[in-house]
Formats: sequence, C-alpha cells, structure tokens
Amino acid sequence: MLMKLLTTLVPVLLLATSINVQANAYCDSRRSAQEVETCYRQSLTALKRAVDKGLNKIMSSPNYSEGTKQSVLEEQHAWEQSVQTNCQNYACVEYQFQGRLLQLGRVKADPASSAVDAEACLNAWIDAYRQEEGDEVAIIHDQITEWQQWCSEGRLP
Repeated sequence: MLMKLLTTLVPVLLLATSINVQANAYCDSRRSAQEVETCYRQSLTALKRAVDKGLNKIMSSPNYSEGTKQSVLEEQHAWEQSVQTNCQNYACVEYQFQGRLLQLGRVKADPASSAVDAEACLNAWIDAYRQEEGDEVAIIHDQITEWQQWCSEGRLP
C-alpha cells in the first residue's frame, strides 16, 4: 500500500525527457534515449525491490519492537511523499532509493535480550510444557536447545 503511490510515479518519471546527466554517468552514457530509459528502468526496479526487501525484513523480524516498526513505516511514508514531491527525473528517484536503502540498513535492532530475559523465556516454555504434559515428564536437552533458539528469535509460548 505504501509503495503504490511511488509505483505509479515511476512510470511517469520513466517517460520524462529531463535527465540529470551528472547523477548517473553509467545510464546517461548509453547510446540512445531508449537505452538510457531502459538502463534507468532496470536500476529503479532493482532498487525498489531492495528497498521493499529491506522494509519487509524489518517488519517481519522479531528483533524489532512494534514501536520501532511503526516508526520505520512512518519514515517510509514520509520518504515516499518527499520523493513524489521533489523528484522530477530518473536520477533524483534513483538517488533517493539508494539513500533509503542505506537508511533501512542502518535501522538498529532493539537491544538483545538479557540473560535474565532469556532465562525467563526458557522458564516460560518449560512451564507451558509442564502444564500441557504434566510435572513428571522429563525434558530432554534437545527440547531445551530448541526453546532457547525460539527465545533468541523472540518467540514465547
């Protein structure tokens, strides 16, 4: 949904004739206007996919709090609005995509769980298992290792 407006903007920009020659010497050095357009289209498509992938990675990761995710979404929306308002050519959009990709890469995961949190998480899994299976059931090392892995991923019972 957030990228729909930008997605509709990209084809319009791809049809534009004004290209900032200094912004991307590689694409601008193509032999014909069609080759320049194709070069930028491929570059913008790849950059859009990379930004989408970076955004999706943050949104689906348990290492980011809901507050962090909401903040990233708000920043994404503001970025999209800025690109739509300020960019009038391929080079500008490409530069903005590159910048956004760097911004998403710099989003810090929330602080790692402390040993106490990891221990509390493991105890929660043990308690949930005992409630389901009974207090007399043995818990094997492999099960504890699996629960520790789940805790490191932020999964709780």
